[in-house]
Amino acid sequence: MIELSPLNSTLEQPRLQALRNYDLREAPHDSALDDIARLAAHVCNAPVGCVTVVERDEVLLIGRYGIEQTSAPRRTLPCETTINGDGLYQIPDARRDPEYAPNGIPVGDKRYRFYAGAPVITTESVTIGCVVVLDTSARKLTAQQLEALESLSNLVTTRLELARRVRENGQSSRARQRVETALTVERNFVSAVLDTVGALVVVFDTAGRIVRFNRACEIISGYQSSDLIGKFAWERLIPKEEIPEYVDNFQRIRNGQFPTTYENYWLSADGVRRRISWSATAMLDSHGQVAFVIATGIDVTVQRVAETAIRESESRYRQIVEGSLGLVCTHDMNGRILSINEHGASGLGYTVQEVVGKTLQDLTQPERRSLLEQYFEELRSKEEAQGLLHMLNARGDERAFAYRNRVVAPVDGERYVLGFGVDVTDQIRAEAQLNTLSRQSDSVLESVGDGIFALDLEGRITLVNPAAAAMLGYRQDEILGRNMHELIHHTRVDGSHRENRQEHQGAGGGTARSAGFSS
Repeated sequence: MIELSPLNSTLEQPRLQALRNYDLREAPHDSALDDIARLAAHVCNAPVGCVTVVERDEVLLIGRYGIEQTSAPRRTLPCETTINGDGLYQIPDARRDPEYAPNGIPVGDKRYRFYAGAPVITTESVTIGCVVVLDTSARKLTAQQLEALESLSNLVTTRLELARRVRENGQSSRARQRVETALTVERNFVSAVLDTVGALVVVFDTAGRIVRFNRACEIISGYQSSDLIGKFAWERLIPKEEIPEYVDNFQRIRNGQFPTTYENYWLSADGVRRRISWSATAMLDSHGQVAFVIATGIDVTVQRVAETAIRESESRYRQIVEGSLGLVCTHDMNGRILSINEHGASGLGYTVQEVVGKTLQDLTQPERRSLLEQYFEELRSKEEAQGLLHMLNARGDERAFAYRNRVVAPVDGERYVLGFGVDVTDQIRAEAQLNTLSRQSDSVLESVGDGIFALDLEGRITLVNPAAAAMLGYRQDEILGRNMHELIHHTRVDGSHRENRQEHQGAGGGTARSAGFSS
């Protein structure tokens, strides 16, 4: 008898793979195979019929008649010899067979003398088992019985193929159901996510019709998704004057120019225009063609209004700063100049670009830099400072600026100093000249022997020299601001004028003196 080595035979692996494809161990028992085993026994006038397959370590009896056993060791049945032969295989008397003598073929607790088996061959020409009949008597099958047994083996192949296809179809159906369920879950999940996110999400087909319109879009537009699904966006959402630009943007995306960003207006159901900033891309099909266009957007209406207001405010501020006749600048907490208006820069003999980046120390005489440290300390402690700052211009001349500066603390940036200054150099010089002239005038007035005084239009004494005060018997501080008429009484009781050189009563101490006046 030919034996099969499971580890070395080139037929072993294809057979085991074919058996795995039929999945006979996991499949429910097929009663049709029992019917084939019974038919084989009846046709061959045998007490036992079975349908077998040869596994790696055992023979499975997948169809049975006249026997209860469901499996047997591989070497106990001649099935290996059958599946490795060229056709139907018989053992007329096993007691005389070298392999099974003297007791016969053991199956369970019985011994059989006769064996006949027709191989079961798959559609891929792989022999996986056989249709077997067993008898306790020695015998041979007739030609008709042999032909019938071979036909039954073909019927087994057909039945196994049918069962496999039914099972595969069932698995495909279950897989399809699982896929459909998964897709449903995914669609529901995506829908929930799209309706939960705050961003606007719109999905278009390649013609531009809306196929998805999330909850955020409904809130912004005032339309329900059912109002817009299947419609073009420009039918209700896009203002008439923006439709051509919108169509151009959509066509560019559809033609492969994605991802892209753009802005447009939406016209809500109540007629209010909303400015929307969009980011759009395309979803491709299996052929790389655009299947859908997906656009996500945010409502930037308030933001754009705020940006416009900020730009206008900055423009007004810039005009005010540039129109100022003083010096307006900003510098960091170390004194580095960050910005300066044109008038302030030109007052120092520089352009704006030449001043920005310099430090206050660069524009200060070395001997005055200690005053800058006091200035910085005051800013750090009080967050504002005012006083007089001396700065060098482009020619090296020193200019004096009266300033009032304040620390600015942005929410998202570093602190800096906003400064306002006025060039008071000429004023200081004029005051110094005036003080010099005043001192010179005072020196002259104090040195002359003539009495000199001055009156305002109300008759109050605004200036008097020591000689004039002494003539009247007063100190200078006692006369200044006094009414001249009340002080010296230079008229008679009836209001008539006295003669200039006539004696009259003096106010100081009551002594009458003669004085000459020239005005």
